[in-house]
Amino acid sequence: MTQTYTCILIDDEPYATALLEVLINELLPQLEVKAKCHTWQEACSSILANHYDIIFTDISIPGKTGIDLLQLVPQRDSEIIFVTAYPDFIGETAARFNSGYILKPVEEQNLLLEVKRATGKLDAKRMTGIAAG
Repeated sequence: MTQTYTCILIDDEPYATALLEVLINELLPQLEVKAKCHTWQEACSSILANHYDIIFTDISIPGKTGIDLLQLVPQRDSEIIFVTAYPDFIGETAARFNSGYILKPVEEQNLLLEVKRATGKLDAKRMTGIAAG
């Protein structure tokens, strides 16, 4: 049985979340998009109310940044992938959150690479949890 992973898509542009969802559905059948949020408030509420294996978030969200948003919610064991048009923030942000990043416009290879990295980390955490339990 193939392992499945849940994810949330956060971007203030509905077109961006729709496009990312199409790519995920076409390329990554192991991912299940559970929520799409277009404001930091709805994203914060959704993350606090649900568990997501992977959080895809834009950095530029009106009112708060994706970085601000992640500081408002417990990290739990979710993997973070920033999806952004702003390469200036990538190095600092990726290091700070031990996260991946994808530049917009999203290219299939980059999406596949970052999801593989994230799911590998999730699998390692699950194996450690099983071994420790």
